[in-house]
Formats: sequence, C-alpha cells, structure tokens
Amino acid sequence: MSTRTHRTGMLGVVAAALGLTTGGSGALARPPEGVNVPSYAQFSKDNAIPMIIRSAIPGVNGRIDKIAFDPERYYVFITGVRAGSVYIQNLATHKTVQRLDKLPEPRAVAYFPDQRRLAVACGGDGSVRVFLANDKGEFQPERSVDFLGEADGLTVEPPIFDDASLPPAVWVSHAMSVHRMDVLSGEKSREIKLPGRADGVAFGTIEGRRRLFINVPRPDSPDGKPAEKPAPVVVVADPDTGTIESVWPLKDASPTSAIAVDEANARLFVTTKDPGKLIVLDAKTGQEVNRLDAPADAGVICYDAALQRIFVPGGAAGGKIAVYQRTGVGAPLDKVEKKVDSPFGAIDRYEQVYVSATTAGCRTAVLDPNERLLIAAAPSLGADPVFIFVYMIGP
Repeated sequence: MSTRTHRTGMLGVVAAALGLTTGGSGALARPPEGVNVPSYAQFSKDNAIPMIIRSAIPGVNGRIDKIAFDPERYYVFITGVRAGSVYIQNLATHKTVQRLDKLPEPRAVAYFPDQRRLAVACGGDGSVRVFLANDKGEFQPERSVDFLGEADGLTVEPPIFDDASLPPAVWVSHAMSVHRMDVLSGEKSREIKLPGRADGVAFGTIEGRRRLFINVPRPDSPDGKPAEKPAPVVVVADPDTGTIESVWPLKDASPTSAIAVDEANARLFVTTKDPGKLIVLDAKTGQEVNRLDAPADAGVICYDAALQRIFVPGGAAGGKIAVYQRTGVGAPLDKVEKKVDSPFGAIDRYEQVYVSATTAGCRTAVLDPNERLLIAAAPSLGADPVFIFVYMIGP
C-alpha cells in the first residue's frame, strides 16, 4: 500500500451523520492538504474500519509505547522507549517534523492543543516533562516534574462541567500510585496509593459522580508481599478527594493490560494479556456483564460513544485490531427485536464484529471521536520501520 492517500472526501456526509459542522477548529475540522476522508459508501461488514493512511518512521529502534494526536495539524506523537525520543510525525506529508531527544525511557504522551503543551511521562527517572510549542510550532522544554518510581502513564482529566478555561490536568501513574498534576504549573496534588502498579486509568462520570477506574494487573497480597498468582483488580477512586471507594477483583482472569469506560451506559472494559479477553463490567457495581475473546497483548482500549463500539489493538499473533459492537434494543445497531432473559436486559449484548490485521507488536492506538479516526502504531521489527496506521471508524 502506498503511503499516500488516494481517496476522495465526503466530509459533509460525516458531519450530517453526526450532527456536527465542518471547518474551523471544532469537530471535524477540515484535514490538511494530502489527507482526505473516504466516502462512507466504502464502509461494509467486510471493511468496518477502512485504512486511509499508512505512514512510516524509519530509523527507530526498539519498543514504542503510547501515542497522542493533534487533529489540527494531523500530527502524531510517538514514544520511542529505547531510543529515548518522542517522534512528531506529520501524517499529511509523512515526515518527522521534530524529534524530542535525550528523554529517559519516554512511556506516555498527552497533548493539549488549546495550551500548545505536550506532556511526556519518562520511566527512566520518574519525571513528567512538559514542552511548549513556540510560534513556529516547535516544542521546547518548559518544565520537568519529578515523581517517585517509574512514570509510565498519563490520563487526561476532563474539566469539570466541560469548562475549557480551567487549567488542564493529568493523572500520572508511577510506582504504586496515581498522582494529579497541573500541566501549566507542574503542581502536584491528590496522590492515590494503590495495592500494586497501575497499568491503565480510565476517567468517567457515572451517575453524576466523577470516578477514576484504575487497572492493577498484579496486586500485592493483604500483608504487602507479592502474591504468587494475584487476581487482577480494578480500583475505584474519587479524583476530587483522592480516596479509594472500592476494589473489584476480576475472577479467573490473567493479568490485565488496558481499561476504558462507557460513561453513558455505565460500563467498564478491561482486557487481559494472555489469553486475551475483553471483560465488560457494570461501572456502578463491578459485576461482570460479558467476557469475549480478544487479541492477546493489548496495550489500550479505545471506545467510541457515537457508535458504542470498542476497538482493541493487540500485538501478539502478528498483530490485529478487534472491533466490538454493543447491540440490543435501543443500541445504535439494533439486532435484537425482543427482550432477552438477562439480569442486565437485552441492551447488554456485545459481539466481535470485525478483525483487521496489522503487524506484530501493534498494541497501542488513540481514537479521535470528532475526526472519526483510529490511529495505531507498530514498533520497528527487523528491517521494517515504525508504522502508523490511520483508520476511519464510521459516521
């Protein structure tokens, strides 16, 4: 497949389907030259997530971790852990426009377009580095904030009442804690100590209450010693007080790898590494709703609220992205005409509807619901470069 895009756009079709407007800096802003949106006639059961771009970054050795996306410029930020760099790739030109070097094992990135800031969590020294874009769009170091242990996760905190004027904040996963950090000032507050290392944090408002759902794959036993075969747990915490409210064990599950939340329907999604499973929980009680097969070695879970669709990229078995659909009476793709006997009702039905092949190690992705894009990245293996795959996720 060519790295250039050869498709014509129907941006108005997308906007009409979503009830959004085109142009400007809001939802579905017009892509830059060289990036076109395909006709939604191309979507089918046999091609649920058509690829529109494949871009490559040559010369990157070793593992990559999390990625972030700038929808205004179609830039992707990719962490090169072993290389000690964050690569900024322009998807329109397929060029690396900047490389942030001399970073100790960068693991996670978060981008804040309104503030022109990029936050990078570094596992090598436990720091979170904040970069500010200058008038030319080039990122320059602004500050470094230290945390205890390896900093390896960043979860953006949505502003209260959607007030974009409030200072942006992230929750930093480090050692056996998650810690709130003000991105503009670097101020730290509200540390939550955990029974083990966090591997993924989901932020959601459930029944009007803000909650942090924290995935702990290998918790310690009650006496503080590592358990031989620990059951993974989900820690539920109040981000406004920094207190833990519940700990939900996941029975008969291998160590977990990623977590995401569906706020509107109060559902929580967790993946296990090997064997790969997608576990659906009631986000109010922790009760298991569904358990389905999933790609092994999943690094993230991406959830699209518009279609109530789940995307799970897994790096094992050559690499694949599995797509899951919430179905039932009243769901976007209603496949159930009569009530199904279930303690959760007919609406709580999930099924795997599509699998897209990627490449080995492709276990990280980011979803932009406004642009209707899913962006995945695969590490360099052998002579192959780092690949970035961009998919349309439907109207």
